Amino acid sequence: MVLTPLIDFAGLSAYLTTPLDVIKTRLQVQGPFVRYTGWLHAFTRIWMIEGGRGMFRGSVPRVIWYVPASALTFMAVEFLRDTFGTEADSNEVTNLSIDKTSTTLPEVA
Repeated sequence: MVLTPLIDFAGLSAYLTTPLDVIKTRLQVQGPFVRYTGWLHAFTRIWMIEGGRGMFRGSVPRVIWYVPASALTFMAVEFLRDTFGTEADSNEVTNLSIDKTSTTLPEVA
């Protein structure tokens, strides 16, 4: 099945990008007391204080969330592609032009 390697890639990519999510979350929830001055400062402080374990904190729930979400996304895309097709029919309208003279809306500069 084609879906299995894609799900594996979704789990791997979610795991590998966890440090970026940890840094983003720490910057967002630091509150009125500023602990981090930027993403590089947050990275160095987390790495020095908590080490690699701190950088990958929350990776298991993240992977558990992303794997089913990616699987459902791929299944929906494949279903829609099979249902509606990807190639244009010869009788189908491929270009659409809009007549601007018959509109009642004012033109935006």
